[in-house]
Amino acid sequence: QVAFANAVTIQRIWCSVGAATSVTIQFDERAEATPNTAGTDVMTAALVCDVDTQATTSFTNATIAAEVPLNLQITAVTGTPGVVRIHVKYQID
Repeated sequence: QVAFANAVTIQRIWCSVGAATSVTIQFDERAEATPNTAGTDVMTAALVCDVDTQATTSFTNATIAAEVPLNLQITAVTGTPGVVRIHVKYQID
């Protein structure tokens, strides 16, 4: 989880893995008081990271409030990826 000092708008998320496998991810915005409780999904659909960079600019909840947890969910893993690279481009509101 990460929390931004200011409200932000997510613009792009992209990812890749280090081996011929895959990792499926999603982000959700959680409440500070309940960081272990699932929140509102950020991406329209989960993103499957593989050896070729995969990216999305489709969001159902791109505006993240200041000082609330932005949580990374790893929802599936195929094989042994070794390395997972996840990047989030955002704009400070």
